[in-house]
Amino acid sequence: ALNGAGQVLNAMGRPEQARAHHQDALTVAGEIGHPHWVARSHEGLAATYLITGHPDQARQHWECALGLYSRIGLPEAAQVRRKLAELPAATPQQSRPE
Repeated sequence: ALNGAGQVLNAMGRPEQARAHHQDALTVAGEIGHPHWVARSHEGLAATYLITGHPDQARQHWECALGLYSRIGLPEAAQVRRKLAELPAATPQQSRPE
């Protein structure tokens, strides 16, 4: 239900509110140990980050989702692979002075 609400809010142009729902869903799914719902939560979070102009955070969440979908053998893995392939190249991290 939390992921569904997040998807609706994201579609309505309210990604920050959507992100809160997906984050709550991730917490609940993690607590009960349900990898499919954890992956869906990561996928939802990725969508909110992409919409708000944070492709690197989106990539991190889609990579988590892909790992879980692949591990449990769900077809959603193919869709996430496509989304990752469509992202621009990752931005290099700023070097830190030593």
